[in-house]
Amino acid sequence: MSEGLTQRQGEVLRFIRSHFAQHNSAPTINEIAQHFSMSDTGAWYHVKALARKGELRVEHNKARGIFLTEWDEYRPGITFIPLFNEEACLAGATRTREQFNASALGLSPDHDYFCMRISSKLLENLAVRPGDLLVFRRTKEAADGQVVIAALEGGERLELRRISRHGGKIILQAECDSVGNISCSSCSIQAVLHSMVRFFG
Repeated sequence: MSEGLTQRQGEVLRFIRSHFAQHNSAPTINEIAQHFSMSDTGAWYHVKALARKGELRVEHNKARGIFLTEWDEYRPGITFIPLFNEEACLAGATRTREQFNASALGLSPDHDYFCMRISSKLLENLAVRPGDLLVFRRTKEAADGQVVIAALEGGERLELRRISRHGGKIILQAECDSVGNISCSSCSIQAVLHSMVRFFG
């Protein structure tokens, strides 16, 4: 919990962060009230207290006008990137209706990025767990040790693995003890992992 917050204020702040993670927008006062089984007045009291303590910024002229101040240093250059679920992403989906607010990541405007919500345990050895968001940079090149999304020759599904090269062979390593590695002579790199986002609820 942030220093100086009451237990309930910490709970409200975590709910707001979680709502941003799931919906890329703030909850309304009514949604906060319903979640905590309190009145709208009570919810507004906690939001105002969080704003006074510097955790939130409230814009009264917007329907969803609650903003996390931890993102403020990056405004007004907010960057929204496509957000895919893992299954669709590894199936080669190129379109999605979801977006992720990646403004806090300092992404370079010189590159193309997208985000994937992971649901499997393919990277559990790297402490990546289901529900985490992985931000990828689109590129055709990757260095040894990087986590990549790659297409195998003749394969219909993309692979999420750590890449390395040994004796003229490419090893695509699953960071999961229950999944075997893939050895191939060539593959087509689609993207490399830039960062991971975890939201604590």
